[in-house]
Amino acid sequence: MYKYLAKNGQALAFGVGVLITVIFFVIAAGGLEEFSSQSIEEQRKTNIFDFGLVASLALTVLSVVLLFLFGIIQVASNFKASAKGLIALVALGGVYFTSIAMAPGEVTGIMAATVEKVGGVSPGALKFIGGSITTSIIIAVIAIAAFVISEIRNFFK
Repeated sequence: MYKYLAKNGQALAFGVGVLITVIFFVIAAGGLEEFSSQSIEEQRKTNIFDFGLVASLALTVLSVVLLFLFGIIQVASNFKASAKGLIALVALGGVYFTSIAMAPGEVTGIMAATVEKVGGVSPGALKFIGGSITTSIIIAVIAIAAFVISEIRNFFK
């Protein structure tokens, strides 16, 4: 199966995507004239776009499931080569959960007005958002530092 997907996987994915897109366009085009003649309230109740939404959601879920499945298969089949990646994943998880634990559950300053406009955000959501932003900044700094260090190292080689 792996060899087949490695050889034909992109063509297969492209073909399925084109097929679903064509089916969606045929369904949507068939009801487009009726859709455009409806009022805004009736347009909101239409279902001519449902196939496209459901198909894209199904393909997204399928791709995420297959991503994890093939990832687990690759790690299990060659654990020694995957050790560095697993260590990096654990380190990333540690940074993420540490950032969430350290994030304040309240908003102060300029963000307070924005949170009020949104309608209030729970303290747990604020910790999640703050931890995610902090993790993103840490990862960006590490990536930039790794790039600079590797370029300096390559310059002296």
